[in-house]
Amino acid sequence: MHLVGDRLVFAATDLSNYLACPHLSGLARAVTLGDAPKPRTYDDPGAEVLRRRGLEHEAQFLAELRERYRSVIEIAEPEPGIPSAARWSSGAESTRTAMQIGADVIFQSVLFDGAWLGKPDFLLRVNAPSDLGRWSYEVVDA
Repeated sequence: MHLVGDRLVFAATDLSNYLACPHLSGLARAVTLGDAPKPRTYDDPGAEVLRRRGLEHEAQFLAELRERYRSVIEIAEPEPGIPSAARWSSGAESTRTAMQIGADVIFQSVLFDGAWLGKPDFLLRVNAPSDLGRWSYEVVDA
């Protein structure tokens, strides 16, 4: 959950959290709006190991996709310092362009409509008609 100006922006995780526990969503909203302090974080060496292994797995999967498909487009992270909504909009436009040209794989895509934010690891082109043409995309998270 993010605050952009005076509007909340939600992600799939926020929806999942709400379905699992509406109270958790209420707490997250209060923190996002500044009505409650952020929960304390505790140093967890295991979490850092998991994060590194996740990044290694993602890099290995990307390498496999680059070998298997001819067009793999990586959505670049915009320069630091750009406000979140502008970064997400820029990433969403780059993702939309990659989808329109029919890239086989889109890595680090951004899906953003001003209210909902999605950042799937990969979008894979599939042969199912859509507004894009004879193809569409499926989300794949590593």
